[in-house]
Amino acid sequence: MPWSEFQKRKATPEEIKEWWKKWPDANVAIVTGEISKVSVVDIDSTEGQKEFLKFFPDYQIIPTANTPHGCCTNATQTAMTSDQLIEVVWTMKAQYLKGARWLFHRNAMTKIRKMKTGEGDYIWRMGLSDSKPDTILGFPYDESEYCPNVFTSGRYVDILANWKYYWIVDALDMEIQVLTEFFAATNENGYVARKETDGAAILEDGFVRVKLA
Repeated sequence: MPWSEFQKRKATPEEIKEWWKKWPDANVAIVTGEISKVSVVDIDSTEGQKEFLKFFPDYQIIPTANTPHGCCTNATQTAMTSDQLIEVVWTMKAQYLKGARWLFHRNAMTKIRKMKTGEGDYIWRMGLSDSKPDTILGFPYDESEYCPNVFTSGRYVDILANWKYYWIVDALDMEIQVLTEFFAATNENGYVARKETDGAAILEDGFVRVKLA
C-alpha cells in the first residue's frame, strides 16, 4: 500500500479499522520521521555499533530490533552438511515454520542435491505437482543469483525464511520528470525517474541463516 501520504498526515481511526478488516494478519508498523517524531538508526555491524556508542552512550535504553540471526557451526570451512540444515529447521521456532522457505544460490543447490541423511536418504525430495513443489527437509525452496555463492569460512550461504515477516515499503512513489527542453537541440526527450523503496526483516525469529564455520 503506498504510504507516502501518511508521512504528511496521521491515519484516521476509520482508516485503521478498514485496514484491519482488509489485512487481519498484518503486523503493526509506524511511519518514522516528522509525523511521528520517531527516528530510526540502521547499524549493520558490531563495529558500527561501537562507534555509535561513542556518541550516544545511552543507546542501551533506546528500543532496539535485531535483524535475522545466524545459526549452526557443524559445517566444514567450505561446505554445508545435511546435519547443519537439519539444525537450521529446529532452530526456527515452531510458529514460524509454517510458510517458511529455503533460499539458495544455484551453486549451493548443486551441493544440497547430493546430500543425504545418516540413514542414506536424500534430503531433497521431488514434488508431486505444481501445488506440491520440490522440497528440502520438507520445506520448498527458491533459487536466486543474488544469494551468496562463495563457500569459505565465516560466510553466510543460505537462509530459511518466513517472508511474511519481511516487509518491502515504498518511501517515495514513482515520479517521472520529462525533460523536453534539455535535449531540444537533438529533437529528443529525456526522462528522470525517482523512487525510494527499501525492505527489512521485521521479526528476527522468522529467519535463520546458515554460516560456515
